[in-house]
Amino acid sequence: VEPYELSELLTFHEAFIEINQSISDKLLEKYGQTNTWTNTLVEHLPIGEILNANVRYDKHRSDMELEARINNTPLTSGMMMSGQKIIGTGDIVDKHAMKVLNSLKKIYENKYDVKGATFSIYLGEFFMVMCLLISVFLFLKYFRTDIFKQLHCINFILLMMTLFVAGAGLIASKHGNISFIIPFVLLPIFLRIFLDSRLAMYVHVITIIIVSFFAYSSQLFVLLHIPAGMIAIISLVHLTRRIQIVRTALMVVICYIVTYTGYTLWRTGEWDSINASFFIMFAINGMLLLLSYPSIYVFEKMFGFLSEVTLVELADTNGA
Repeated sequence: VEPYELSELLTFHEAFIEINQSISDKLLEKYGQTNTWTNTLVEHLPIGEILNANVRYDKHRSDMELEARINNTPLTSGMMMSGQKIIGTGDIVDKHAMKVLNSLKKIYENKYDVKGATFSIYLGEFFMVMCLLISVFLFLKYFRTDIFKQLHCINFILLMMTLFVAGAGLIASKHGNISFIIPFVLLPIFLRIFLDSRLAMYVHVITIIIVSFFAYSSQLFVLLHIPAGMIAIISLVHLTRRIQIVRTALMVVICYIVTYTGYTLWRTGEWDSINASFFIMFAINGMLLLLSYPSIYVFEKMFGFLSEVTLVELADTNGA
């Protein structure tokens, strides 16, 4: 009914101390500082017994008041004229522009009932993914017939694609931005080591396109990971030493940094818009690529592959 600041109210303990101090001050003022009995009198007063709270929290009424204020809060702010340009190509997306774009998204969803058309959206995604997967099988059938006829190779390719797509989908539902978290370059590295360079590049591109459906920025995501995959494949033409994995990881990190910097400057034209924390994520992503070397042995045992690394180790006559 009446507004009060929280600082105007006292707790039970604060009120007890203030009353005691007030009585002591009055007695000392009247009878002087030499009368020590005033402190004894105050200590024996039953203030704590007669002191009761006269302000209590009413949760039900507070919830009703909060709900009423929320319901009365306007859902719109500002106004846009019909045909007014919201943002142009290359313009910086500031807070106001982002607010307008989010409002436009809500209007679009309400107009076309996007939430109610969930089944249609999933069906459209299914058709696109099926077309991409069919293109992989057609590539194998007409260009790599030897691999197409080997079931364990097909299973390996599908397992790799499924792991990366499912992992990206799971992280995207929790984090939102998956462009810098998952080491997608591991996919072409494994396919290059066990199968073929052309196949590794083709499957990598298809997988990145599929994952870009739910990436935060599809354009940046594709531009980041496709060149990085190319660099990884080129640097591992003949994998015979562990140091090559380290070199590949370093080259991939440099590719990420250069691509991200170039993309950001192209979109904004300002050096200040570059997020330096992404460089740390790129370095962590590159370090995760080092896991590819110990994983070679695991996949060899699972799918019966024989990599160049194993052949070099078997040919080493100095081994035990």
